[in-house]
Parts: sequence; C-alpha cells; structure tokens
Amino acid sequence: MSSEGFQYRALYDYKKEREEDIDLHVGDMLLVSKGALLALGCSNGAEERPSEIGWLPGFNETTQEKGDFPGTYVEFVGRKRMSPPTPKPRPPRPPSAASVRTDSESEGFVLPDLPEQFGPPDTAPPLLSRLMEAIETKGLDSPSVYRSVSGGGLDTRQLADTDLEQLEVSSLCDGVVRFLLDLPGPVLPSSLQADMIHAVQ
Repeated sequence: MSSEGFQYRALYDYKKEREEDIDLHVGDMLLVSKGALLALGCSNGAEERPSEIGWLPGFNETTQEKGDFPGTYVEFVGRKRMSPPTPKPRPPRPPSAASVRTDSESEGFVLPDLPEQFGPPDTAPPLLSRLMEAIETKGLDSPSVYRSVSGGGLDTRQLADTDLEQLEVSSLCDGVVRFLLDLPGPVLPSSLQADMIHAVQ
C-alpha cells in the first residue's frame, strides 16, 4: 500500500530541541505525507512553500528518524509515492513489580515498606504521633470514625494527659483535627501557600 507524499531536502543543519523533533543535516532527504499536510490545514500547492507551513511532521530517509522539522530549513524537491515506513521494534515491556524488587535489591537499593514510607516524620509532635498510632491501631473500618462528636470533646491539653487507647476512633480523629486547628500558624509557610495557589490557578 502506498500513498502520495512530498520530498524535501535539508538546506541547513538543525539540532533537535524537543523530544518530537528530528535532527537535520545538509542534504538529508525528508518525506512528508499528503495526509499530514492536510491535517495541518494546508491547501494543494502549499507543499511547495515549506517555509510558509512552519513545522512539518515527516520522516528523514537518511537517518530513518520520524518527527517534526522546521519548514524554513528545507526546500521542496517533488512529489513521491511513499510506502508506510517499516515499524520500529517495540521497546521491551517494563518489568513486573516482582522483578523490579529483585533487580533493585541486587543493586543494594530497597524501597521501604509502605507503612514506613507513609508513617509520621521523625519530627512530628509526640501528641500527633500518638493520636495517629491510636487511630491506626483501632482501624479506620470502625463506624464511629465517620460520626462527628457532638459536644465539646477533649481539648489538646486534655488529650496529652489521656490514655488514648480508651478513646473511640471518632474522638481520636476529632483530636487530630483539634490539634491541627490549635497550631499557632498555618501548616504551610505563606510563601509556599502563594506558590501553591498560583499553581492551581
């Protein structure tokens, strides 16, 4: 199966700047399919003026690379019947999780277990660490987690002196919320807050 395409010759060297670009060397022969130019919105005859098109998606016959190249760096040579390029072999599949672990262990690098990765930092306040450990011990499957505690509940000072094992999970969660609300300032520095708000917008 063949289709109509256009052949171009590179007039200048071009070093690719983006991943989707291809390098050009003076004299390289390039192919662009008619369909690719139509997809760019080019009318018949526009292929003869590549500098007016801008970036062209094509195939470098010399280097066997496929990608974009600047139309200002090439000249139109003529029409050419083109067959689809032979497909490149697929890259090997990424290894499975089990083989990744054995490979990384053989190199001396081992990721910590999930609880270690997501545990409280070493610098967490002791009360917050105790609250989180008690919640994890009691489990998040407890129906009382999703009930809000009515009434005052314990404040942060009372929580520090309380045996957390005796409290329900909902009270422990409420204690975490109260602890965070009692912090003297925002958890994130104001300079970081502005950056995060800007990134979200």
